[in-house]
Amino acid sequence: RMADVLDPRPNPLRRTSIAARAALGVVLVLAIGVIWITNELLTERFTEFTRKRGEMRMTLYSNSIFSELHRNTEVPLLLSRDPGIMDALNNSDYVATAHRLISLREEIGAASLRLLDEGGRTVASTDRRVLGEQHRSSTFFVDELRSIESVFTVDEIDAGAFYFAFSRLVEDDMRVIGVMGVEVDLRMLEERWAGGTDA
Repeated sequence: RMADVLDPRPNPLRRTSIAARAALGVVLVLAIGVIWITNELLTERFTEFTRKRGEMRMTLYSNSIFSELHRNTEVPLLLSRDPGIMDALNNSDYVATAHRLISLREEIGAASLRLLDEGGRTVASTDRRVLGEQHRSSTFFVDELRSIESVFTVDEIDAGAFYFAFSRLVEDDMRVIGVMGVEVDLRMLEERWAGGTDA
C-alpha cells in the first residue's frame, strides 16, 4: 500500500474536508455577526425605553410634588388670618381651636396642622402628642419670625425621614401672637410610588 501514499491524484475526502471547514467558518462568522448586531440593537432599544420611562416617571413625580406643595402653600396664610385662631391665641383658650384644626386637616389633606404661641410652644395641633412641645429654636419657628411671608422648611427628623412644612406668622394689630404650621404629606406620595407601577 505504499503506492496509495505516493499517489499524486488529489484525495476527494481532503477537498471536502477543506470546503466543510471553510463553510463552517463562514457560518460561524455570520452567527457571531448576527448575535453581535442583534445584541447592539436590543441593548440600544432597551436603554432608550428605560431612559424614556425614567423621564416620564420623573415628570410625573415632580408634578405630584409640585401639586402637593402648591395645594398647601396658601393654607398657613388663610389660617393665620382666621379670627378664631387669633382669638384663641389672645385669650389662651385652645380647646375649640384644636377641634377646628382636626376638621380642617381632614378637608385639606395635610399631614398635620399646629399652632404655636409667640414663645414657640405648641398650643393646638392635630396630633395631640406634640401639645406643649417647645419649638423656640426649631428651624421653621426661627425662620418664620424673621420673615413676613410664608416659609417652607425641610427638617430631618429621623435618619432618612424628613419634615416638610409651611409656616406663617399670626399677627394681631401688628404684633406677633403665634405661628401657624402646616406639614405637607409627601410621605403619602412616596408610599404610592413605592408600590405603584404607573408609567
